[in-house]
Amino acid sequence: MRLTPIPEVAAGMIRLEKEWYASNVGWFHGPTLTDALEYRETLKKHIGEAVDCDQSYRHFNEAIYPIDCSREVLAQVCTDEFSESFADYFEDKKWPFAQLGDFSRAELYVLGANSD
Repeated sequence: MRLTPIPEVAAGMIRLEKEWYASNVGWFHGPTLTDALEYRETLKKHIGEAVDCDQSYRHFNEAIYPIDCSREVLAQVCTDEFSESFADYFEDKKWPFAQLGDFSRAELYVLGANSD
């Protein structure tokens, strides 16, 4: 699902991507602890203090910038309206994952260019 970022957040996403472009971070075995901690700082600097990557940092690579997802984060970074129920986003409402009803189970990424 593609989201519509708030204009200030969209500008921050571009700055985030430019800062990590050509870094080759995560190229061999995923991000190092140093990479993940530096990414966390730049994520907060460019997108806002309310966002984090505590759960999603493992997916961090050049051109893939994860953000921990929650209803609160979605409300702060995008203009889209969301249903109260996470299950509404699945065709099969009986699927166990859909029944969890928790937006934190979703994955939120900023996608950028890769230098390779």
